[in-house]
Amino acid sequence: MQQYWAVKADPQYAGHLLLFQLGGFLEAFFEDAELLADTLGIVLTTRGLHLGRPVPMAGIPLATRDGHIARLVRAGVKVVICEQLDGISSAATRAAAELQAGTAAATGGAPPASPVPSAPQASAPASAPPPSTLMRRAVTRVVTQGTVVDDALLQPRSHNFLAAVAFGAGARAGIAWLDLSTGDFMVGGAPVSSLGTELAAFPPAELLLPLRGGASARPGPATSASASGTLTLEAAVRDAGGEVDRATAAMVAAARAGAGAPVDLFGGDVGGTTLTFLDAAQWSSGAASDAATTALDHALGWVSPSAAPTAAGGASSSSATAYRPAIPVTQLQYAAAAALLRYVAWTQLGRLPRIRPPTVLDIAAGAPAPTTDDGAVASLSPATVPSQPLPAQNTHAEVGVRLPSGGLPRLVVDAGTRRSLELTRPTFGRRRARGSLLHAIDACETAAGSRLLDARLCAPLADAEAIAHRQDGVASLLRDEALRSSVRSALSHVPDLERCLARLAVARGTVSD
Repeated sequence: MQQYWAVKADPQYAGHLLLFQLGGFLEAFFEDAELLADTLGIVLTTRGLHLGRPVPMAGIPLATRDGHIARLVRAGVKVVICEQLDGISSAATRAAAELQAGTAAATGGAPPASPVPSAPQASAPASAPPPSTLMRRAVTRVVTQGTVVDDALLQPRSHNFLAAVAFGAGARAGIAWLDLSTGDFMVGGAPVSSLGTELAAFPPAELLLPLRGGASARPGPATSASASGTLTLEAAVRDAGGEVDRATAAMVAAARAGAGAPVDLFGGDVGGTTLTFLDAAQWSSGAASDAATTALDHALGWVSPSAAPTAAGGASSSSATAYRPAIPVTQLQYAAAAALLRYVAWTQLGRLPRIRPPTVLDIAAGAPAPTTDDGAVASLSPATVPSQPLPAQNTHAEVGVRLPSGGLPRLVVDAGTRRSLELTRPTFGRRRARGSLLHAIDACETAAGSRLLDARLCAPLADAEAIAHRQDGVASLLRDEALRSSVRSALSHVPDLERCLARLAVARGTVSD
């Protein structure tokens, strides 16, 4: 149990359910056992005594863990898995080597004397280690709702987004989204008052939010940042005058109540979003370069790896050269993306996933943001965004350069309109259920195609020429039945390469991958 307590006492795993491998089972103890038994509906037993009381224990078979972990994650439980690094035989071999080395040192290097024969002992398997031999164990996985990559934990035709929000002056927010299972990476921005509307376009399964360090800090990756990081959620809402949409109000209520079960922020689109609160210093873009910021700089195409975003959203450098990224982003967007990647690297034990250059989803400065959130159909406001990079002197504007539709304007659809139009889910039903527009039109041969259709439906085009161009492509396939059949036949043999590559990048690949 010393190994168990060493992991359980680690502050970065506070609030996580620890599954500790004992032979062919993953076991949980004390409060974790009670949570495990309650969530999975399994038997709660006891093992030994602690302070004179029986120790609650519950476990799941190692061979069927994926299904059980999937149920835990869907319930919003964050799971830490501590596994054996030795087999029984390797542990015995290591113990014997250590014993021989210790004996040799005690005898000055002379071979040990033959032991005095003793009474016969009960026979034991030759591979069994001495009773005092401890299996080496270590944390091998941290599993959360937004960082899963295993097929058993994912819906094949739906994205699984992790998002992070950074708050700044002027009641503005920067947002970053990442689907760890595909590498799809996006950044955006919105007024704090309509933060929920912007998040609803790509509803995250898990959302990272900042809290000030100290007693309220939540577990997560360690940071050496000396900067104060982002504003907290509640401070940003105060700056906005308290006028926020329903999803943002729900975030504030959850922050005050503490992390718990998933919160329905987006009308059931993702079955509830897990809110993860981290120290605000995680959002600091002024911290020393780490693996996360280095990966982000490469994804953004910075001219210099040491370049960092300024408050104006451009780049700064110690030299006289004017560095700027190929993809201009604001400081808030950069901070949100850096916090997100730090969290991902922590959950993947230092491994960063395969990520694509981020798509920028910003609303143009001055574009009206929808405010209706009562279920009625609101007016749709095009977010006009230039398709070319902005000139250096204008990089301070909260404007991006690329969109899922290829750098063209998109419609901003608030949560109430999304529900009323039943774009991705019917009024009474789950996402992609019969009755939704997505269910009606999704005839894609591949899971990746279905995810792309989903993303385009969530961010529809607002440019007539681009819409006509897309329709021309559809018409050409409708006219040529032979070509259409040939393409569909070829695609039917294509595996889900996006998710295969994502698993391999974080060392979770299988034989089929």
